[in-house]
Amino acid sequence: MTGVVFRETLRRSWRNALWWGLALALLAVVQVAVIGDVDALQQFADLMQTMPPFIMNMLGGADAAFMATPEGYLAARFFSFMVVLYAVYGVLVGLSVTAADEDRGIIDIHLSTPLPRWRLIVEKVGAHSLLLLLIVLLTLAGVLAGVASTPAAATVNIGRITEVTLAAFPVGLVALGITVLLTGVIRNRGTATGIAFGVVIGSYFVNFVGLNADTSGVGALTYLSFFRYYNGPDLMQNGIVWGNMILLVAATLVLVALGVFAFQRRDVGV
Repeated sequence: MTGVVFRETLRRSWRNALWWGLALALLAVVQVAVIGDVDALQQFADLMQTMPPFIMNMLGGADAAFMATPEGYLAARFFSFMVVLYAVYGVLVGLSVTAADEDRGIIDIHLSTPLPRWRLIVEKVGAHSLLLLLIVLLTLAGVLAGVASTPAAATVNIGRITEVTLAAFPVGLVALGITVLLTGVIRNRGTATGIAFGVVIGSYFVNFVGLNADTSGVGALTYLSFFRYYNGPDLMQNGIVWGNMILLVAATLVLVALGVFAFQRRDVGV
């Protein structure tokens, strides 16, 4: 029956996603509360002015004056960190698509049914994508709750905050797609896990190096990093870039399709 794997994945995984979402929502409330502390914002502004350029680039490349505003503070201190956590979550749930069951030796039970391999992956990816969206929405709810309870945050642009939060969703999807591809190609879960986290860390590092490079050739390396397509301070100032979001979603679809292709053509089991 179509959708059985999708529903079962939701049933087994929704609690984990809920805890992730609530934790990020609580973190958001705490970060927004800092906006009410004028001295803390001023100290942050003074700190930013003393930072070398490569640190400013790591935080999105915005000027120190903007980062001392409520929107800039959130973009640099919260959203730039949050997007990395979404990528980590994408890797963790990506491992549960096939690698976890294969490592436990129960994948053969699934594949002994009439269920096609491709549908096993597609329905699990769909369920985990929906749960990732739940985490993003809970994060947004935490930000909005913090804004509502902090008078000093009354001037924050709610629409822009919403855009910056939602724009991080495709970054987590790409990490999920990368892991699905790796576990489709690599039989050993530990190896796939190490490479997946290595790709995430490497992507972040490539973006960092590219942003601080003096030559255009090295700077072009940032196009290889999926973190390049999410810049919290820039999004907060200029709004969502739909082209980047579409590109990340398209990359996810390609990665998942390649993962399905590879998984269908290799032996499974321990």
